Amino acid sequence: MRRLLLAGLALLILRCFDYTSIMKMEPDGSGTLVFEIGMPFGEADTLEFPEELSRQLDTTSGWQTSTFTVDTVADTVLQVHVEGNFDSPLALTNLSHSYLFDADSFSLIKEEGANKHYFHLYKSYAPEWEESEDEADIDSEGFDLNAYTWHEELILPGEIIDHNADERKGDTLIWERRTWDVFEKGLIMEASWEVTP
Repeated sequence: MRRLLLAGLALLILRCFDYTSIMKMEPDGSGTLVFEIGMPFGEADTLEFPEELSRQLDTTSGWQTSTFTVDTVADTVLQVHVEGNFDSPLALTNLSHSYLFDADSFSLIKEEGANKHYFHLYKSYAPEWEESEDEADIDSEGFDLNAYTWHEELILPGEIIDHNADERKGDTLIWERRTWDVFEKGLIMEASWEVTP
């Protein structure tokens, strides 16, 4: 059952949250996506997490949500967990108010050959955050900015040709940074692979 998402828009501004994304691509360019956001939660955190996320997921063409849960863990962490499948990862760029998916920073190129289909995926998070008046009023004291992680996994079919991941485990490419660094320095993910039609 969906409930009001409470907690910490201020924590998002402070980059004080964990983000995990696992995207599995199928040979035709469709796939599945699981993502999870975990942020500290307490009685003082009374701001609303954008309720629009669940509505946008439900109305995004080419995307089907299979799981959407919001839970508190040990009364200290608010955890949003989403699972679903997509016709193409480009469908996710229709989440217009989400910083997680942006049409200008996400592309999937497919080149069809007689014996192989070649794919190239590009995804970036630009360091676009400029301090606003609201951000200037927020005190980051008490938050360990080193404690929060941004973790992305991309599971690919066929043969991986090239990538800039931090680590590769078989068919899985992994990028991992501090959340703070993703917002301050950005993150670029690139991968190329080939599949036999």
